[in-house]
Amino acid sequence: MEKVILYADSSLVDALRCRALEEKTGLNELFHQWMVDYLGGEEAAKQAIADAPALHKAQVERAMATIQELRKYIDTSGPKPTRDEMNAR
Repeated sequence: MEKVILYADSSLVDALRCRALEEKTGLNELFHQWMVDYLGGEEAAKQAIADAPALHKAQVERAMATIQELRKYIDTSGPKPTRDEMNAR
């Protein structure tokens, strides 16, 4: 399980807590249900979870292809700039 930090208006969080109490659940369960609903339901969420590694790999491959394309136009073989040179404005 991954920890997620959210920032929300305190009055909104209070209202959510009240509703969660009425439904005999907690904010974690409400957030979990929202995520599932956002992904399109239980089956769609399971499919999204299964597809995530392939999507990540495709994103990395696109990024690397972009880097390779940029290397045709940008020479990075020179000396590395110093910290002062990088921070100069």
